[in-house]
Amino acid sequence: MNGLLLCTPECNLRCKYCFEETIHSGEMLPVEKIRSDFNEFLDKRFRKFIEEIIAINISLGRKDTDITFHGGEPLLIGHDLLRKGCEIVKSYPNTTIGMQTNTTLVDDEFIDLFRKYNISIGTSIDGPKYMHDAYRTNAVGHGSFDVVYRNILRLKESGVPVGALATVTDMTLQSPEEFYGFFRENHLDFSFSPCFSDPHLPKTYKPLDIDKYISFARRMFDLWINDKGSNISITCFDRIISAMCVKKEIYMEVCSFLPDCSRTTVAIVPNGDFYRCLHYCMDGEHRIGNIETDSLVCALGDEAFGKRCETLFETVCQDCDIQAYCNGGCPYVAEALNGTIYSRPNTCACQKDIVHYIYDYYSAYLKKAETP
Repeated sequence: MNGLLLCTPECNLRCKYCFEETIHSGEMLPVEKIRSDFNEFLDKRFRKFIEEIIAINISLGRKDTDITFHGGEPLLIGHDLLRKGCEIVKSYPNTTIGMQTNTTLVDDEFIDLFRKYNISIGTSIDGPKYMHDAYRTNAVGHGSFDVVYRNILRLKESGVPVGALATVTDMTLQSPEEFYGFFRENHLDFSFSPCFSDPHLPKTYKPLDIDKYISFARRMFDLWINDKGSNISITCFDRIISAMCVKKEIYMEVCSFLPDCSRTTVAIVPNGDFYRCLHYCMDGEHRIGNIETDSLVCALGDEAFGKRCETLFETVCQDCDIQAYCNGGCPYVAEALNGTIYSRPNTCACQKDIVHYIYDYYSAYLKKAETP
């Protein structure tokens, strides 16, 4: 299992499409409170969390254990607590560390820590300045592009592994060429995902039109696959191609498309409560247990999640020909939208279309190659 550590639910940005915005009421908690809570977690709960994940992974035959510092914005914990947390993680063998950060707080000391502990960085940037700043704003409503972009360049120049996740909004749809060109010119590997309607999205966000997003995704694939002068990775395409053309069996290496994500990830918050994933951390209703009183083993596997694919394949997904590339999609999104995990999320049509589009491309390519 991978361990996701929600260092704090607080964030210094106020992105207009963030699903966590509904838990941010007014001003951010004082930094002193954020750090006090996290320090208490490190002292009282973190080692047990790591040790139990390692034990689970050994029982599953997995060599490495990955711990990802997440949020909110994890860098709000500060240099000293990040160092302390990393020292705890690396005191155990076969552990790796990742972090998902908006990079606005990155400075030289953080970069030194990233390098010292071999931390892989994931960040969010939505393309050129006008696309990014339309929705990714700070607490006073100003765009965050300048500081995010500057710090991504600093990370790359320092040799810190960094990749990006871009959220596709109505602004992005206006120019897929400009969007793709931004990542190409900056030699930045990335993935992208659509921002559709969700009960937890703020009312300030206008959901995408699915058909327009499908056209956008097709255009992005065309730009990328025909760009012989670039070697950037677009992860959402790479996963499909690898599953389709490389692996012996179709397997999508992302939680949204796994047959049973309850066997791969667990998320914990500073008070020790653990959940299925970060999405489920937004309320106490989906709490599985607390690391101080409960074994983490109870988070490994869930009967409902385990039966989900079988149930969907016999009902709403029974006629779908890309079942293995989707496995019903993200159960959290399905539940948030429809009230049950035994339903499909609103990304189904997009995933099905792009899988077919990529398949058709390679079929035509191979047919052309075989023609004398």
